[in-house]
Amino acid sequence: MRRRVMTAALIIFLLGSVAALIGIYYYQKPSTGAKHKHSDFVLKAGEIAAQFKSDAVAADKKYLSHTLRITGKLASEEKDQSGLPVLYFQADGIMIQMSFIKSEAPKSGKFAPGELLTVKGDYAGYDDLDGMMVQLNGCSVEKDTDDEMPVMIVQ
Repeated sequence: MRRRVMTAALIIFLLGSVAALIGIYYYQKPSTGAKHKHSDFVLKAGEIAAQFKSDAVAADKKYLSHTLRITGKLASEEKDQSGLPVLYFQADGIMIQMSFIKSEAPKSGKFAPGELLTVKGDYAGYDDLDGMMVQLNGCSVEKDTDDEMPVMIVQ
C-alpha cells in the first residue's frame, strides 16, 4: 500500500514538473511579430483615425485580436525602454503608435518625418487619456516607398 502511494506521488510530481517546464517555455518564447501573419485589415492612417474619432469603442471591438496593415506618413520616431524604435503616424488629430520586436525593428533614424510607410502590426488597443492614440505591437515595415496602396476588388 505504501509503495503505491509513493509511486502515485512520484508520477504526480513528474507530471507537474513537465507541465511547469512547458509553461515556462511558452512564457519565455519570443514573439514572432506580425510580419508573417495575414493582414486582416488594409487601411490608410486617415481611415482608421476617422473610425476611432467617430466611435472608438466600436473601432476597438472591430480591430481587437486582428493584424492591421496601415499606410501613412511618419509623424515622429522615438525609442522605447529597450532602445527599440517606436514610430508614429498622425492623422485627423489621432496618433498611431507602432512598436517593434527586436528582430523586426528598423534602424533608428532610417525614416524621415513625412515619409510614406506601410506598417503591419497586431492591434493592441487604444488610449484616450492624453488625446487618442491607437497602438500596434509586433510591427514590421512592409514598404517604404511612395507606391499606391493595393486596391481590393470584391465581386
